[in-house]
Amino acid sequence: MKRVLMVAGVAALSIALSACGEKASEQPIAPAAPAPSEPATPEPAPVPAADQASLPGGFVVPFEHSITKDRTVTTDDGKQQRRVQMEVFGADMKEMERQMDEALAAAGYKAGTPKVKGTQRSVNFRRDGKVAVLLVTDATPPAKKVRPDATGTLRLSWNL
Repeated sequence: MKRVLMVAGVAALSIALSACGEKASEQPIAPAAPAPSEPATPEPAPVPAADQASLPGGFVVPFEHSITKDRTVTTDDGKQQRRVQMEVFGADMKEMERQMDEALAAAGYKAGTPKVKGTQRSVNFRRDGKVAVLLVTDATPPAKKVRPDATGTLRLSWNL
């Protein structure tokens, strides 16, 4: 009798297990979530808004750059002057100078005659008949680069 109960129990267990296995295989399998698509080429990093917001006259630097120095000094005649230095990236210096001249002109500044000394070019920009901004560009990358791909330096000075 024990043997019959034991065989009946094993048979019932086998049937129950096989029935569970069939139910599991009958259940639909949820489709795998599609892999997120990745862009073919990464977009260049935008110029931080903080770099743009603090420049004189609301003009925008039209190429990739990074502000490396930003200070306010008192000149010999007692005026407060803001001086900003930037590294520029990937821009041909002649093209960068042209773009800066256009950006300052669009903001209402009139360029004076450029002065060139070695790799540096300086231009006084006037507004309301007086010098408002001094732009100095240098085709020589800075000695201490923040980023290794810096192609030159740009400096702006203006009275506050």
